[in-house]
Amino acid sequence: ALRDNAPGVLYGERHPLGAVACSPCGTFVAAVEGEHNVTLWNTKTRERHAFEFPGLQPWDVAITHDSRYLLACGRGYAG
Repeated sequence: ALRDNAPGVLYGERHPLGAVACSPCGTFVAAVEGEHNVTLWNTKTRERHAFEFPGLQPWDVAITHDSRYLLACGRGYAG
């Protein structure tokens, strides 16, 4: 269902999903996907934005109260 982009399902390319966060307004969902990626979905437009962090391993994600910023924390070396 994820790869088929079925209605009501947010699609992704990587697995497994890790930490998940939802914006207070319900418009955005973010998740750690795989070992070096964070994905942000817009639930209204169904747009997906994938962010890759080579050399870093994201552990957690959060979305600010005003839904303007995606926060990701983790460990690793970005050199």
